[in-house]
Amino acid sequence: MSGKFNILIISLFSVLVIFGCSKKEPHKKQDAAEDVNSAEIKLPRKAASLDGLTYIKGQPVTLTEGRIYIVEYWATWCMPCRKSMPHLTELQKKYKDKGVTVIGITNETAEIAKPFVEKQGDAMDYTVAADPDLSVSKGYTIAFGQQFIPVAFVIDRKGDVVWVGNPQQELDFVVEQVVEKGQLEPEALAAAKAEKQKEMQEAIALLQKYFEAVEGGLPVKETRPIAEKIIANKTLPMANILFFQMMRLDPSKQDTELARKYVKEWLANPEEQDIIMMDVAAKVLFDDGQINKAVELQEKIVSMMSGGGKLDPNTQLYTDMMKKRLEEFKAAQNDPNKSSRINK
Repeated sequence: MSGKFNILIISLFSVLVIFGCSKKEPHKKQDAAEDVNSAEIKLPRKAASLDGLTYIKGQPVTLTEGRIYIVEYWATWCMPCRKSMPHLTELQKKYKDKGVTVIGITNETAEIAKPFVEKQGDAMDYTVAADPDLSVSKGYTIAFGQQFIPVAFVIDRKGDVVWVGNPQQELDFVVEQVVEKGQLEPEALAAAKAEKQKEMQEAIALLQKYFEAVEGGLPVKETRPIAEKIIANKTLPMANILFFQMMRLDPSKQDTELARKYVKEWLANPEEQDIIMMDVAAKVLFDDGQINKAVELQEKIVSMMSGGGKLDPNTQLYTDMMKKRLEEFKAAQNDPNKSSRINK
């Protein structure tokens, strides 16, 4: 397998899906004393006040002992943040009656964030606030040296931050521990992290196995079982990456039948925040001659990617890729050689 594929998989998986976007804090530069490596922070640590936020959705939050808080940082332009929103909504609903409050904080202005939040509707059904002057962020992302978003802070009933990390990783386990046991057990957390890491390594290895087999010239009857095993993994977004990369192979190496089947199922109940899968669906529609539908979906992707704030380098790279594809789709609308396929 070429290094080019390995780099692409690692980049997409870690930056766009798992680890998140590099954080651009506006207006102010961190003081040297505030530039702290989160690994050096000892937990638990007393949670900083949330005073000073501008609330966009929900009522103002005052940290109160006896309650549990999930403080999550996000941005309108951050793809992984979008993926976390329905998940955070589920956590809020699940633990609402057990004293848990979820609050999403952006460092963008309320003017930029509000239209985005309103558009999300029930997919972002928890308290949301803006902190453009970093008055609250100084006690969270800056104090804990967090350079990527989304990032979540779990505050226990004693008012202590007991966990900091990506909400798509051990957050569910951590919240369950704090709610049900009243504390986060280090040994249990370490075991959960190890299990997640093992799952991730096995998932990436399976992706590599599939593309090595495809590039090696193995027939579909031998490669499809590997692909189906990847798709069966519902805990990690590996199917998205599988098809994202597959649709960039030479057409002769694509399992178009499987891709069409997966896209058809996805389009029957699309996940609005899943930009990578939207891109895959648009490409499949285009290749099937449904050019207008492909353009419509690709335009939606570009609109979602635009956001309100300045994009980080990785997100900007992906956005440029989506814009280029949209231009290609639109050019095909006026291509007489393809005109008979339009609106199929």
